[in-house]
Amino acid sequence: MVISSEESLRVIAAEKRTGKKVKVAFNYRYTPTHQKLRRVIMEGRLGKITNIEFIYNLDTFHGASYFFRWNRERSKSGGLNIHKCCHHFDLISWLIGDLPEKVFAFGALNYFGPHGAHRPKGSNGEPLDPSETKRQCPYFQKNFSKSTSADSNAISTGWDAYDLPYDVQYPPDQPRYIYDDAIDIEDTYSAVVRYRGGASMTYSCNFSAPWEGYTLAINGTEGRLEISNRVDPNPTGNSAPAGNTGLITFLPLFGGCERIEIPAVAGGHGGADIVIQRDLFEGISDNSRDLQLLAGSEAGAYAVATGEAVMRSIRDESAISIESLLPMPTP
Repeated sequence: MVISSEESLRVIAAEKRTGKKVKVAFNYRYTPTHQKLRRVIMEGRLGKITNIEFIYNLDTFHGASYFFRWNRERSKSGGLNIHKCCHHFDLISWLIGDLPEKVFAFGALNYFGPHGAHRPKGSNGEPLDPSETKRQCPYFQKNFSKSTSADSNAISTGWDAYDLPYDVQYPPDQPRYIYDDAIDIEDTYSAVVRYRGGASMTYSCNFSAPWEGYTLAINGTEGRLEISNRVDPNPTGNSAPAGNTGLITFLPLFGGCERIEIPAVAGGHGGADIVIQRDLFEGISDNSRDLQLLAGSEAGAYAVATGEAVMRSIRDESAISIESLLPMPTP
């Protein structure tokens, strides 16, 4: 929605001042798999939620692409702790029907930036020129070399069907690559989040991994829900296929196993995009209303605040209260 809690509060203040409402469509709420997870939890089959285990990986193509783009600078994006991870934080809050209370996190810039682990160097350890850097860089060679010349300054993320990287945003005379000094965000996160109702989440996000996807488990007093969504490495450097499948496993606490299959669906973001467009432009459906798929400024603000708390905790090496960033009345 925005890139800081301060901006969130300005949005909420504008709503109160004008009487208008902001709509926030989190694509992760809208996938068929997550809708089914939400229904199982709403049915009470897990009992009281106790804790969540959430690991999210981005592969060397998708993860590296953020470090070509404007996301690389915290002043523009808030960092990937907000730009990307807010989807994950909202997903959990929405699934368990609770709000984050406190965050403690560690994070670092390991793979990208001037000290990136795989940055090629000269014989004396000196930086190479941009073209030679790309020629020797494993990220470029694996994911971009077939579509982009090492001598070119073009961005090739694979999603540029509309030629969106325009000159005003990315001046042609300003070379950029994933090891630039301008990069000031993290690419690796580990966090613990406590929720108001007492549940907690362990969260890991890695922007340079051999495979892309996530594993998610939600534990409750009556059982456990598990899901693994994995995209195998693609040597052509393309993103995930249009169709997405999921398999949810429900394990009652005292034995048994139920596998819930989710059929493949077409469309962007795991089939979410078309449903989001219908809710926004044609009117919200009964299913979306029942599951609370379409969100508002408050949900957007809490997702952003959780991401900001991750950044502040990394910086301050201390636990960060969400209320300190977002002083709002308890719903």
